[in-house]
Amino acid sequence: MQADIDLDILLQRIEQNLDNFPVVKHSLLSIISVCQGNISAGVHFEYMGGLKSLHNLVKSDVPSMIKEAALYTLGSLADINAVCQKSLCTAKYFKEIMTFIVDKNSSMKLQIMSVCLLLALVSKNETGQIFLRESGCFPVLQNLFRVTIVTSEIDFSDETFKRKHHLWYAVCNTLCAAVSCPRNEENQNICSSLLPHAWAMLEASLTPEILCPICLFIGVTVTGNTSVQKSFTFRGGLDVLADILTKLAGVSHLNISNVKMAVAVTNAIGACIVDNGLGGIVVAKHQVVPKLLTLLVLETLNSEEKASILVTLGRCIETCGENLNLLLQNNGIKLIVDSFSEAQYEVISNIIIIVMLNSKIFAEKLLGKFFAYVSQGISALENQSKVGGDSKKTKDTLPKEQLQKKGNKVCLFISKFINLLPKLLGKA
Repeated sequence: MQADIDLDILLQRIEQNLDNFPVVKHSLLSIISVCQGNISAGVHFEYMGGLKSLHNLVKSDVPSMIKEAALYTLGSLADINAVCQKSLCTAKYFKEIMTFIVDKNSSMKLQIMSVCLLLALVSKNETGQIFLRESGCFPVLQNLFRVTIVTSEIDFSDETFKRKHHLWYAVCNTLCAAVSCPRNEENQNICSSLLPHAWAMLEASLTPEILCPICLFIGVTVTGNTSVQKSFTFRGGLDVLADILTKLAGVSHLNISNVKMAVAVTNAIGACIVDNGLGGIVVAKHQVVPKLLTLLVLETLNSEEKASILVTLGRCIETCGENLNLLLQNNGIKLIVDSFSEAQYEVISNIIIIVMLNSKIFAEKLLGKFFAYVSQGISALENQSKVGGDSKKTKDTLPKEQLQKKGNKVCLFISKFINLLPKLLGKA
C-alpha cells in the first residue's frame, strides 16, 4: 500500500515540476526504484495510468532531457515488469518510438533511449518481435547498424565516438533480441542481410567493444536457421571467423581481453556449424580444432568459457571427420580430460562425455570401413589367384599376407583407441 501511495505522489511531482528537470529526473528514477522487485507496484502504476502519463509526457512539448528520462523510465519498467511490457507493446507505440529515432532534430541520447525502449519491448517477447517487424522498425535499425559506426573512425578516447558506439550497441542488442528468445525465423532472415557488413566490421577492428556484440549477433542470427547458416558459410563469413580466431588464439596468452574475444568468436563459430557439414569442412580447412585446444588450456578461462569452447569442439567433430582427426593428432582427448579433471559442474562433465562418445562412434565406423576394405582386398587377390592358376599361387600369397598384416595393425590401433575411451570417460 505504501508503494502505491509513493507512486501517486511521484507522478504528481512530475506533472507539477515540468520546468524543473532535476526534480523530474529524481522522481522518474524513484518510480523505477519503487517498482524494482515489486510486481504489484508495477501493476498499480500501470493501472493508475502512470504509463500513459509518461507516454504523453514523451509526446508533449517538453525539453529533450525530460523526454529522454521518460523514455528511459518506460524502458526500465517494461524490462522489470511483464504487465508494463505488455501494456506498452502495441504496433502504434512502436511506430511512435520510431519517429524519435528517424527525426533529424532528435538528439543522439534521445535516439539511444528510444532504441533501448524497443529493446525492452522485444526482449523475451514474441509479440514485440512481430510488432518490430510489422511496424517498419527493421529498416531503420538496419540502417543504423550499417552507418552509425565508421570503422576508420573508431576511437574510444573520443567522446563523440563513444556516444555513437552507445547507439550502435543498443541497435545491435535490439536486433539480437528480435531474433532470439524465442527464436524468430522471419526476423533472422531479415537480419541475415546485415551479416556481410558484420564480418566486414570484424575484419576492420578487433576490439572487444565491437567484436563481442557482433559475434553475438552472428550467433543468434544463424542459430537453428539452416538457410542462413549455409548462406553465411558459402559467402565466406565462416572463413572470416576462422581467420580471426587464428589471430586471437596466437595472442590469447597476452591479456584477458584477447581471451574474451576468442571465446566470443568460438561461440559464433559453434552456432554456424550445427548440422552444417560444409561449415565443418571449412573449420577443418582452417585448423580450428587445434586453435580451440590452445584456448582450452589457458588458465585465465572460467568454467563457463571452457564449456563454450568444448561445445564448439563437439560440434566440429559432429560435422566433419577431419576435425576428429585433428583432435586426436593434437592429443585433444587428454587435454580435454586434464582441463576438467576437477570439474565441479555436471554440464561440463556431460559435454566431455559427448565429445569422447563422438570420437568413439567415429572410430568404430572407421574400424568397420577398414575391415570392409581389407576383406575386399583379400577377395580380389583370391580371385586373381583362381584366374591365374596354381603358377601364381605363391606369387599372390605374399601381397595378400602383407595386406592382412597391415590391416591387423591398423585394426589393432583403432581397437585400442576404442578400448581406451571407457577409461577416459571414467576419469571424466
